[in-house]
Amino acid sequence: MMARAARGVLLASLLLAGSAQPGVAQRPSGQRPSDEDRAALERRVRARFAEIIRERLDLSEEAAEELSRTLRTFAEDRRALHRDEAGLRRAVGAFLEAGGRDEARARSLIEAMSALREREAELFKREQEALLQLLTPSQVLRFHGVREELNQRVRRLRGGPSRPGEGRRRPGGSPRFDSTHLR
Repeated sequence: MMARAARGVLLASLLLAGSAQPGVAQRPSGQRPSDEDRAALERRVRARFAEIIRERLDLSEEAAEELSRTLRTFAEDRRALHRDEAGLRRAVGAFLEAGGRDEARARSLIEAMSALREREAELFKREQEALLQLLTPSQVLRFHGVREELNQRVRRLRGGPSRPGEGRRRPGGSPRFDSTHLR
């Protein structure tokens, strides 16, 4: 499921960038792109993102390359966090679907959710410290603004809400751990 979402984001990002890869764009609906196609899309999306960041932050070629290297160092940790979050979301869904009566299991899931958020906060803190080694504080804020703007565009292109947490949130519910499957 996460891989399908990632492919959708990559494809939407590529469309956002204004360039399409002929073999992928003409693929019949329902047919998945090959690993080679995905890798090519990822490279093109990363290149376009780097180009936009370089322009908006007024970075030299060298500074932009160093920023890209720094961001790549956090990418695997972020992917692992997303994989763990998806697994936890599935576990919570299965627990609720099964009736959600085992209090020890519920406590364990809540503790896992808390630990996941702590990991997420720690990753964010480390990333900010690394960015501040390369950029001024105002450039870091502009970087986040550009990244969020691009993420919103991608979400709109995919037909989803333009901001995280929109659309699937129930009153009193968490945007990441909701009970939409119980509606």
